Amino acid sequence: MKFLWALGLALFVSACHHVVLKEKFNPQEAAYILKTGTGRIEGETFWRTRKGRIIKGAGERVYLIPETAYARDRFAKIFRGQSSVIASQAPTLESDPTSEKLYNRYTRTVVADSRGHFVFERLTPGSYFIAVTHEFDEDLKFKFLSIALSEGGIAYERVTVPPRGTVRVIVSGKGSLF
Repeated sequence: MKFLWALGLALFVSACHHVVLKEKFNPQEAAYILKTGTGRIEGETFWRTRKGRIIKGAGERVYLIPETAYARDRFAKIFRGQSSVIASQAPTLESDPTSEKLYNRYTRTVVADSRGHFVFERLTPGSYFIAVTHEFDEDLKFKFLSIALSEGGIAYERVTVPPRGTVRVIVSGKGSLF
């Protein structure tokens, strides 16, 4: 019974964590992502559960986001100084609707392959955030009960793409509720 009460409290508290983004999205600051260049990012993504199990990011969407004042504000409020956060503990963001639409328009996505590998090609030089949301099932086993819970988290890395060449990156997160 204490377990269920604690779980309910944790979910309630995480659902109440609400933050407002103060920055407005500036398309001129992000315009470099729409241009064609010769840079490339190769990477892989995975999640490590609290129990140490490695879950590859197979089939997960990987997001490439130009580093702008709006993106820095967003990532600072989501991750609070960490490179990953358990999804249920991430805050709910409130943003100007126009900024949110523009932010999404200036974001590129790819899907990680069966090993969690991904590639972004034809990039112009600049600083980017790479973000991945991991979703997986975690089994909780008690003496007379087994429960499958859907879990996950969000992880990111910041990279700088040079005028030519390839940047390699690992985007990984860790932790789980239980």
